[in-house]
Amino acid sequence: MTYKSTLVTFFFDLTQLEDSIPSTRPSEFYLNHGRNTLSVDNPMVIFCDSTYKSKIEAIRNTVCPNSPTVYIEKNINTYDVYRLNWPLLDKNRPKPGSRVNRSYFLTMTFKYVALLIASQRNDFSTSHYTWIDFGCSHVAPIDYIKNAKALLDNPRPKVGVCYIHYRTRNELIDSSMYCNKGSCGTAGGIISVEKAYMTTLYARYMRIFYEHIEKNIWHSDEQIMTYCLTRHPEIFDYYYGDYKSLLVNYHEIKMDWHHIRWYYLENALKDNNFKAAHDCIIKILESLKKGYFKINETDADELIELETKIRQLKKS
Repeated sequence: MTYKSTLVTFFFDLTQLEDSIPSTRPSEFYLNHGRNTLSVDNPMVIFCDSTYKSKIEAIRNTVCPNSPTVYIEKNINTYDVYRLNWPLLDKNRPKPGSRVNRSYFLTMTFKYVALLIASQRNDFSTSHYTWIDFGCSHVAPIDYIKNAKALLDNPRPKVGVCYIHYRTRNELIDSSMYCNKGSCGTAGGIISVEKAYMTTLYARYMRIFYEHIEKNIWHSDEQIMTYCLTRHPEIFDYYYGDYKSLLVNYHEIKMDWHHIRWYYLENALKDNNFKAAHDCIIKILESLKKGYFKINETDADELIELETKIRQLKKS
């Protein structure tokens, strides 16, 4: 059978790391939600360590025994992205009890290394590589397995990522303020990458990663990815939604239209990015016309009027 995408994910034992946090959710929580990811009938590359490899493999063999799977068993802190950058991060930066410590930041960054490694291995000769958080069904539970499979069978070109909260150029000027307060921009739970764009995405992400480390500003991969999309929009084919609609909205807007309007569309207008605003409202109206979601007549009329206004602004 021919597949278009390789699903890439990981699960490591973070409790043994130097700055592990007692308040971290128990492993059973992630294994329970990870069961849904492991149930997706699709080629999969799973990065894990000796603590969880046998447990993950046992679940996978039970829920999806005939789906091709590769396990890469290695401790997270032995990868170069972790080992070499650990001493560069200010250990005193996080607030006590915060999950955003060095381990968290470097582990989240590792997903881009994992995607690169999976594409270089090319175990299943697919055209796309899709990152899905191991426990993503906790965040985006709606028809999880069905929607994950639909994504993998029909991935977007270039780099597909959900842009949740449009960030204006003024907001991004002070990278320290933006990153360290943890403001949302793009989501990191789902990332699809066409193989031809993998090296470019990795290089541009890591360039910003080191730029921020040099300034001692870091929070999560999502903030870096927001800068990457803002600086290099030509390599992205992004979509709109919220965390709970990461999978549901991958192809069409089916929910969270109101959130999309007020957090993406209105902010794009505020930034005078009329093209981005117009692309967004056209997608909202197209999805509405196709019946993917329903709204009342007053809201529909308001959206149509807004589209006319944005189209005029775009021409001026």
